[in-house]
Amino acid sequence: MKNKFEARLPLKRVEVTLGSPIRPNRPRNKGFRGIRPLKSFSAKACSRGRLARFHKPLNDRIQGETGMRMTREIIGLAVVLVLSGTLFNATAQTAKAKTGTPASPQQAYCTSTGGKLETRVAVYGTNGPVQDWLQLAGIQDFCQYTLSSDGSRIHVSLATLYTVKPSLAALAYYAQTPWNGQGDGNPASFYCTQLGGSDSFGGVTAAGGGWVELNTIDEVLEACIFPDNSTIDSWGLFYHSDGIIRGIDLSTVLKYSNPYTAGTAKSGKQ
Repeated sequence: MKNKFEARLPLKRVEVTLGSPIRPNRPRNKGFRGIRPLKSFSAKACSRGRLARFHKPLNDRIQGETGMRMTREIIGLAVVLVLSGTLFNATAQTAKAKTGTPASPQQAYCTSTGGKLETRVAVYGTNGPVQDWLQLAGIQDFCQYTLSSDGSRIHVSLATLYTVKPSLAALAYYAQTPWNGQGDGNPASFYCTQLGGSDSFGGVTAAGGGWVELNTIDEVLEACIFPDNSTIDSWGLFYHSDGIIRGIDLSTVLKYSNPYTAGTAKSGKQ
């Protein structure tokens, strides 16, 4: 005789199919279609229901990571393009800040004679893209003079401007030695070499170079530097050799006076 507990157990029919595991023949819910693999669900289908809790954050995360990666690449390119300019300006501003307040005697003399102070850094490769420019160690303070009648400019280093002793750059300016016409290229650069100075960065290569201060009219200055480190820009020297004044007649502002007479200056004799 069965006990009461066993008698109350419901009886279940079991169907057995060859090759398949034994399982109860449970009736299916009318609206249930089975579970499909997760990858078969489209984003639209998963935007509703319980799986949306998984798919939507996943899609958002993938799209977010892709967008962030593209944004990082764009920002990286922008930083490369801007980095050189920012670095050059920061270096120049740091150099200016170190001069302190009040202005040094050289700076005060520059502005009192109508000049404008500029702090420039030496840069190699200025004939290429800005992001490829190579900032060098050199930093030079210049006084820029502008001629109001034609807008022409001339640059002279503060040390060359303010010294009362002779300098090679001042002597070259005063001498007005005629250009020998030699060289196939930039005449101001060849003239600087003729005088014994140098304005070339990298020798005869086409990389280029100069003294840079961005956001100025002459962003890359071609300065003729002599062995005693005295400096006047090459074009100012070149034009003055033919009697053309650019910016200002430096004989009116250089503290070292012209030692030549008019006759000896033009002939290039001392």
